[in-house]
Amino acid sequence: MLAYTAGLIAKIPARTVFPENENLRIAGSVWGGEAVYGSVLTLQWRWAPLTSLANLAYSVDWRLSGGGTDLSGRASIGARGYHLSRVSGQANGTLLDALLPTLPLSCRFDAEVAIDKLVFGGGSDEARGRMRTSPMRCGGRGMSERGADLPAMSGSIALDRGVSSGLLTSLSSHLRMIEIRLARSGELTVSPTENALRLAPALAGLRLSTKLP
Repeated sequence: MLAYTAGLIAKIPARTVFPENENLRIAGSVWGGEAVYGSVLTLQWRWAPLTSLANLAYSVDWRLSGGGTDLSGRASIGARGYHLSRVSGQANGTLLDALLPTLPLSCRFDAEVAIDKLVFGGGSDEARGRMRTSPMRCGGRGMSERGADLPAMSGSIALDRGVSSGLLTSLSSHLRMIEIRLARSGELTVSPTENALRLAPALAGLRLSTKLP
């Protein structure tokens, strides 16, 4: 009976759970399928039934590719919130543009990403991850024509006093450049430090904030 029920659930079309819009096209089922965002990024997933049973949550193995981004990992959604684990690969500024289209700037960079665990939205947050970037160039509305240049950076994210926080530091000078915070509510904020502003005054007053699902 359990297998029969699981089989029925797995056949549910993915677009009935995750609605399409003008930028998002979805094909397949909750068992396996793909979503194409803005003709640039493609997210493919495959249901992980054993992990779903173990976590009492809907779990998938996924891969996100396109525009120079190639990331893969595991995701779970359930009563205990959102879980990301085993995430690794490469990302770049195209991913940032696609996920946060309302940002007042666009940045060009490449990054190596590794997230061991990221949990939020369920009251028991946890974060462990690392990132390393190439030199970064940003420009956009309200900024000077010259834009803003930042050095190659590396950093990590971890849970501290109930808030997941991260810090990117310059690989050459080891100065703090970018601060990242993820609140339990799912609010993500990214802001430059005073060190970054000395290198790139055009970033003054910039504080990026968005709400994750």
